[in-house]
Amino acid sequence: DAIVVTARNYVPTGSISATKTDAPLIETPQSVSVVTRDQIDLLNFIDIQQAVRYTSGIVGENYGPDLRYDFLTIRGFAPIQYIDGVQAPISATIPNVGVDLYGFEGLDILKGPSSVLYGTVPPGGIYNVTSRRPSFEFGGEIAAQYGTDDYKQVRGTLTGPLGEGIAARLTGLYLDRDSQVDFVNAKRAYVAPALTVKPF
Repeated sequence: DAIVVTARNYVPTGSISATKTDAPLIETPQSVSVVTRDQIDLLNFIDIQQAVRYTSGIVGENYGPDLRYDFLTIRGFAPIQYIDGVQAPISATIPNVGVDLYGFEGLDILKGPSSVLYGTVPPGGIYNVTSRRPSFEFGGEIAAQYGTDDYKQVRGTLTGPLGEGIAARLTGLYLDRDSQVDFVNAKRAYVAPALTVKPF
């Protein structure tokens, strides 16, 4: 009989952001760091600024914790944000849209010049967040949190097959929090349905 051993994915073996292929990280000729969903859950990160705390070459919370955006620096440059491989809209001063980390499977940090794959990007690098994908195995979770600065959060995700070759996922979050600054608070709502179809 076969013995199957499963474990949490704390040490990733691949990243599609570096080469846009399924090449293993050990064969990728560029500096890439990956923060997986299991790492995010283990350390209870709530935004990208927190998720990069243990990653070399990138610094978050440059101006302290921010409730709206993710201020990062990769090798001294402000990186451009990608969501599922597509560049996020940017303004003149803020190069990201401040995503809710709970809605994503992981975070890939690509360090160094990447213009061959991504066009005009800062020499420090880019980072790419990957949305939660539907699974053909039923699963899900629901959680509530309360913490300092009147932090309140309710979140959940549900996934599973809908039929032959079709799977769906629904992820949602509601967040209401104050900050370390008096009279500054934030409310966020996030709903992300997803559908996967495999015709063959």
